[in-house]
Amino acid sequence: MAMRGVDFKWYDGFFLSMLATSVIIVSINWRRYRLCAHPLHIWIVVDYTTVFVFRLLMFLDNGLAAGMGLDLGWQQRYTRFCGRIVVLSVLVLLLYPFLWVWTVIGTLWFNSARSCLPEEGQKWGFLIWLLFSYCGLACIACVAVGKWLNRRHALQLRAQQGIPVSEYGV
Repeated sequence: MAMRGVDFKWYDGFFLSMLATSVIIVSINWRRYRLCAHPLHIWIVVDYTTVFVFRLLMFLDNGLAAGMGLDLGWQQRYTRFCGRIVVLSVLVLLLYPFLWVWTVIGTLWFNSARSCLPEEGQKWGFLIWLLFSYCGLACIACVAVGKWLNRRHALQLRAQQGIPVSEYGV
């Protein structure tokens, strides 16, 4: 059963196919990574898994947000709202900072150990994944800042019109 608000896009399919292919390649060459000074194979698997969990939580948040539009009573609104708070807290306070730190660690490990990768194609695979990681993390940061600025602007307009900015009248 499809969840309303959860929208599987073409890039999700691309990501899943890239994830599956890369995990298969890394698992085939798992023993060859022992020559590396740093565990690049573990880094890439943890990074893929974290990004996959991040995307699943984004799907969950979209589904919860889509269900908040109808007025189905305070219990359902409150439950969905609390669910969104939990999901967004995990995303913003745990996974997003972890992905930044883990990507920087992966970059440092890749720079010092790229000559030990089993195949030439894997060097490019790691490099492209690092590039995608930095671009994705920067895009998420830009979107978040843009949404915050839009909300701040709307609240300032409300304050100028004499409308309370919050339910507390502040």
